[in-house]
Amino acid sequence: MASTTFSGPVTSTNGFIGNVLAPSAAAVDGGNIDVTKTIAVIEEEGTYTLPDGVEGQVLYITAGAAIANATGVFVNITHGRTNSNAASYPISEGAVTAWLPFVAVAGMYPTTSGPLVFVNGYWSLPHSNVD
Repeated sequence: MASTTFSGPVTSTNGFIGNVLAPSAAAVDGGNIDVTKTIAVIEEEGTYTLPDGVEGQVLYITAGAAIANATGVFVNITHGRTNSNAASYPISEGAVTAWLPFVAVAGMYPTTSGPLVFVNGYWSLPHSNVD
């Protein structure tokens, strides 16, 4: 099967075959997470910064193979939103909040990846584990 690269929106009436997200993955080794990519791979433990996105943007954060301790990864977020008992609320309102993306919260299993969506000026986080 041949490979094809697209630079704009793509519509399919028969579905997609293969991983269309992989080419936009970006390894992150500290500093700012590149929000121009669809997937950010956190390659080592440390503290990272998640800049604001654009409305409707989806970003997947995933742990690289070298992450041995989920509690060693912190993502600083200035505009983050999560939920508690189905009520959505900001976890950071202009102040920096450290989010632990791979640490389990009560009643959940630890994770190695998670989707974030930038909606109404906030990153909507998949869980509320903050430091």
